[in-house]
Amino acid sequence: LGPPTNSARPTFFDPQQRDFAYIRWQGTAYDENLLYDAFSFTTSYSLTREGLRELRAPTQLDLGRFRDDMFGMQLTLAKDWCDFGALTYGADYYYDDVDASKYRTNPQNPAQVPTVRQPQFPDNAVADRVGVFVSWDVDLTSRLHANAGVRYENSNVQATPTFTINNVDQDIFFERTYQDWIGSIGLSYELTQELRLVGGVYEGYRAPTVDDLTAAKTFLQNAQSSPNLGSLAVQPEHSLTYEVGFKANGERLRFQVDQWWMQLDDYISRSQDGAGNVFLGNHDADLYGTEFAGEYLLHDGWAVYGNFWHTYGRDNTVNEPFTRIPPTQGIVGLRWRDVCRRSYFDIYTWLVRNQDRYSSLNLSDSRFPVGGTPGYGTLNLRVGKSFGRCDNQQLSLAFENITDKYYRVLGSGVDGPGLNATIGYQIKW
Repeated sequence: LGPPTNSARPTFFDPQQRDFAYIRWQGTAYDENLLYDAFSFTTSYSLTREGLRELRAPTQLDLGRFRDDMFGMQLTLAKDWCDFGALTYGADYYYDDVDASKYRTNPQNPAQVPTVRQPQFPDNAVADRVGVFVSWDVDLTSRLHANAGVRYENSNVQATPTFTINNVDQDIFFERTYQDWIGSIGLSYELTQELRLVGGVYEGYRAPTVDDLTAAKTFLQNAQSSPNLGSLAVQPEHSLTYEVGFKANGERLRFQVDQWWMQLDDYISRSQDGAGNVFLGNHDADLYGTEFAGEYLLHDGWAVYGNFWHTYGRDNTVNEPFTRIPPTQGIVGLRWRDVCRRSYFDIYTWLVRNQDRYSSLNLSDSRFPVGGTPGYGTLNLRVGKSFGRCDNQQLSLAFENITDKYYRVLGSGVDGPGLNATIGYQIKW
């Protein structure tokens, strides 16, 4: 499962730090009013910090680091209008600040003065995003339920990357603003007391990020992506998804099956010209998929369950498979739950088919084995028990990949873990 010959470079990421913290205030209205019955206000902070050591040649060791601080706020209000449905609305705001640096040293001559290199992200890059949204849930008839939503989003990105123009490096400041409206509607029709027909149409939107517009990083192990003036012209991604399916909730049988189709316009993709120059552009693609999840209750707390999903995609701009499409896969398991003993037992297998539908970008990427990523199956077991006041504590034990199967998740670049055990303890208060 190794990389193509002579394509890999020794690369180490240390540290890799991900921190997240939030404070949430939520409650209900003290007095009846026209604006809300319940509210939730959340502030959050996340930190991403990463270091890089990459030996590009015996005399070239690149040392890089970046830090991304993100602050966020979200306000959600809910109001029940009885026969006129329930309204959920609010706003969110996120702010990103990136600090980064990179330089090159000579391991064979430590006295040599390090040279400054282009960091993964421009130093002092800033991005922010604000959005407002509203969602309406309503029963149109005794059998037909609808959910409709609208969202507006505005995002800003500014940075000073280094562009190479006529073989001369130039620091050029840029600022971009993107905004759009998107909407969605979902319907659910009660065929019987246990079976519903569901469907919907959903719009999606994603604006270019600092990473899209300015990232300087190694990809495919032997290619380098650097800031390119042409990449600043990329447009936001838009998607339109259609979905139809069934939901069943019987006395013993519960399942959901969905079929969806997605039209993806202007999705941001990396391209490479004949001279090896890397730039970003907008492509169009079509994707579709089938998803299933179900459970059948046996006796004495036992149940069999499983899920399945299949995805197919094609890039219409270059007429080839869509990149990084996951292989067909599913889970089949046997589960036991005892409410009185507050315990559970779960044994399941994860089955994944081989995937050899690569895009042209995947063919020279060392994270994608030559000839396709082999399929695999793992056997796993989990047990656990709740205890304490109001079951506020839980002890769990999991054994994964019991048969010690050798496998690799598509595009991960690393082999999956062999036989391993995890002990967990959780307390809530």
